[in-house]
Amino acid sequence: MAERTPSTIIRGSLGEFTLHVAEFADLDNADTWASGIQGIVSIMAVQTSASTGTVGLNQGAGATLTTASTGLITVFNGEDAQTGTLWVISRS
Repeated sequence: MAERTPSTIIRGSLGEFTLHVAEFADLDNADTWASGIQGIVSIMAVQTSASTGTVGLNQGAGATLTTASTGLITVFNGEDAQTGTLWVISRS
């Protein structure tokens, strides 16, 4: 478990919501991201598989909001040392 910093963050407006797309070069199981995002309503994690080279949810990637006040997100994935993307929707 380590704190990770995304290599790229893209933000876009979805009306009253904001979409944050954070790309990571290396994600291990139970890594965290102190996103600072307030008002999180949804998180989706996607991971690239080293064994198949495919991108998708089939590798068991997931994420949870660990601490709402700081926007701390914990990633749970099926394969360590993989690239990954977090899609976060917030009210901020």
